[in-house]
Amino acid sequence: MLVNKQSIQAASVSLKTILNKTFAEAPSSWQKIAMKVPSTTGQNDYAWLSNFPDMRRWIGAKQAKSLVACKYSVVNEDFETRRH
Repeated sequence: MLVNKQSIQAASVSLKTILNKTFAEAPSSWQKIAMKVPSTTGQNDYAWLSNFPDMRRWIGAKQAKSLVACKYSVVNEDFETRRH
């Protein structure tokens, strides 16, 4: 094989193609520990109640429980690939 600019570029394209194909076909496990949340705003706000008591059948007087309201925000940021 003749080593010149064109052959090196062709080899580089071939290797990138193989890498991208392999990466696309590789099994992914992030779905087991996370979920994809599409967003069309600048940030996503998540609110919940912590220390939520166990559920029980409501019989007789209602028993008030102390709940704590919590919230956190995730600011969306843009990312790009880095080329070396």
